[in-house]
Amino acid sequence: EIDELALLVNEMLDRPVVVHTHTKSSTYTDKLLFTHGYKPIVVQRNIFDCIVSMADMALNFNEFPGFGMFHPPKGYNQMPQKDRLAILTQLVGPWYVDFIVSWSRTRLKPVFLDYDADILGFDEGTADKLRTGLNLDGITTADMMDAFQLKTENHKSSARLNKGVSGRGGDIPQHARDAIRRLADV
Repeated sequence: EIDELALLVNEMLDRPVVVHTHTKSSTYTDKLLFTHGYKPIVVQRNIFDCIVSMADMALNFNEFPGFGMFHPPKGYNQMPQKDRLAILTQLVGPWYVDFIVSWSRTRLKPVFLDYDADILGFDEGTADKLRTGLNLDGITTADMMDAFQLKTENHKSSARLNKGVSGRGGDIPQHARDAIRRLADV
């Protein structure tokens, strides 16, 4: 969930803030965001690419207890890649489906961005979506692109950006892909 104390501290310090979190829409989250005047931006990405990225991240942590959305079995990192992907699809896939469904039902009217088209392919169309959705009249596309560049070593070391690669979701076994598709069809 969102750390309300962190929001209050930033407000008291009068600092502009962008929060990046993997949080579903809920009654509490929606009220919190509305009350503090935050506008959600929801990035939609191929679910299978997300799962492969999660698998990569999990391996970087060696043996780990898990994240809020899943807890892998012991010996997970020693399993063959196809088995790890099948397990993650089963454990994380439903969370991702519910994430998108929750944001599609919120009354907050988030700005929806497509990972491939809008994040990797940031252009004037993406800038227009952000200008319109966030009321950013007068901010140029160049200014937006400039704001997201990590120009100093301090910025680079403090940023935690997972730059995903598109198209790797095809590595997930077909039976696991089919299970997620059945879940999404419900």
